[in-house]
Amino acid sequence: MLEGLSPTLWQPLGNTLYWVDYTNHFFSGRNDTASFEYKMDEIVTVLGWIDELKLLLATRTGLYRFNLINLEKSFIVHVEHELNTNRSNDGRANPWVALDQHHEHRCQSR
Repeated sequence: MLEGLSPTLWQPLGNTLYWVDYTNHFFSGRNDTASFEYKMDEIVTVLGWIDELKLLLATRTGLYRFNLINLEKSFIVHVEHELNTNRSNDGRANPWVALDQHHEHRCQSR
């Protein structure tokens, strides 16, 4: 039995569903013919798709491009890495909550 934890991502070009296991630092995928498991060196908190062979990963240290064929994870940009209280998935069900809190924090620090 496969157990999936949030977040999940449907990638229509590869007809693949991806999900994250926070506890064990990996994410998995499954399509009509195969299952995949990708072990990471840190927790992946958000998944997005770039094209059929690449995913966008968000972690505490930034955004990364992940090649599903050669398993290369390449850094794109830091995302508030200096703020230890923020997580890359702090939007929860309402993406504006994190933005509002972020804006409020910045206004108070001025």
